[in-house]
Amino acid sequence: MRRYWGAALLAIACGIGPAAGQEPDWPALARQDLQAIHDVLDRDHPGPVIDPDFRRRLDGGLDSALARAGRVADITQYLYLLIEYANALPDAHLSVWGNRQNPQWAGVHRGATLYPGFVAAYRGGDILVGASLETGAPGTGLRLLGCGGDDAGGLAVANALRFQGDASLAADWVRAVPLMFLDQGQLDFRRPPSCRFLTAAGVEEIALHWRPVRFAAVQPFLAAAGFGDPPPLGGLWIADDTLWISLPTLEPSGPAVQAMDDLRAMVAQAPAGARIVFDLRGNAGGNSFLARGFAVALYGEPLVAWGEQRLYSGIPDAVRASPGNRAHFQQFRDALGTTRPDDPGLARYLDTLIAGIDAALAAGQPLADLGRPSKPVRTDPPPSAHDGQVIVVIDGRVFSSALLFVDLLQAIDDVTLVGWPTRAHGLYGEIREVALPGGWAWVSVSTKAFLSRAGGGGAVEPDIPWDGEIADTPGLQRWVLSLPARP
Repeated sequence: MRRYWGAALLAIACGIGPAAGQEPDWPALARQDLQAIHDVLDRDHPGPVIDPDFRRRLDGGLDSALARAGRVADITQYLYLLIEYANALPDAHLSVWGNRQNPQWAGVHRGATLYPGFVAAYRGGDILVGASLETGAPGTGLRLLGCGGDDAGGLAVANALRFQGDASLAADWVRAVPLMFLDQGQLDFRRPPSCRFLTAAGVEEIALHWRPVRFAAVQPFLAAAGFGDPPPLGGLWIADDTLWISLPTLEPSGPAVQAMDDLRAMVAQAPAGARIVFDLRGNAGGNSFLARGFAVALYGEPLVAWGEQRLYSGIPDAVRASPGNRAHFQQFRDALGTTRPDDPGLARYLDTLIAGIDAALAAGQPLADLGRPSKPVRTDPPPSAHDGQVIVVIDGRVFSSALLFVDLLQAIDDVTLVGWPTRAHGLYGEIREVALPGGWAWVSVSTKAFLSRAGGGGAVEPDIPWDGEIADTPGLQRWVLSLPARP
């Protein structure tokens, strides 16, 4: 469950900053903000309480990062060191990003971005040249074997996956590999002079000519080498009996809020026997109550409530009891009456969180249990408002609340997952954004452990994999229409 509640209300604290026209003391800033990341996770994240491995990585990773902080020379190296520290922790919701609202952001030093004239891609277990963009660069489609003493995979881990993703997951390779030959000045980036490729003539050593590039110029090729652009929010009958609902986000804003309501109405009005496709490509989560609304529109409230009970393992979820988390949820609850006055379910949920934190703080407990242990539901399901086939399209970006939506659909119905694998939603979520004291970056902090539906790590695999490009919407739709109907 991924929510960015109340972020705009957080103030950036004063820390180590430069005088006007001066470069910041980047080593000091790195040490300060690395420590701040450690401390806010130690204080407000459930991981250090329930998982010894989280605690080991939190403390050990800080020591390792602090030992390298003295080499930080600019904002890029500062940010990447913080990102690397957060990425090594066992929570995929953790992330660090730069604060572009800092008034001195545009004036600090950045080295040139360099690349060897091509962008890599990960397909079918191999690293390939996804796009050759410069004269003399390795040709599109060539398979990378290695560079110097590194094999292709080792170089990808060293240059990309240490900053983004988990090397055990194919979805994260697709996401990270396009960045493995983009040198933005990261500490310890490996920039080989040549690499070995498998060509039509056999193995060939090809010299790499590193040259400056504007990130904006290469970004479309990086996106295409990954998952491509997600489809826009919308609904379409792609056949007389098949409604395709594209949900690339659960964080709508502006006109998308009304569009989300219109899509739910389309689902509710669909014939009971229609085939419904929920296309979740690109959906990294957001407000799970919005996703629940689609399930209710399709199946009816009684069956959705039954499915939620079926998901429950008997162990209650837990939120980290801290004053910071308490203030975060109270702030959102106070605003709810004006921003979402028609959402009593969300209001009750926030009230439960706040009351649980209050009780735990009063008792001196680090975690607040959100409920009581109970036995999973074993009753027969109530009647369904829908008896047609339901298909869910996933890719490697589908995560958090979007995967909780998948869990709910699977608990209710025999849905079919198609597309590309993605990572499991994991144990932690319900994030809040925290400004780091230096004023140059933010970090997202999970506040809740989903013990009742602990997905842990690992991957979510489609029931029927799609072997084409996941961004090829027309091809994907034709393929889905060709799939046999559910008996």
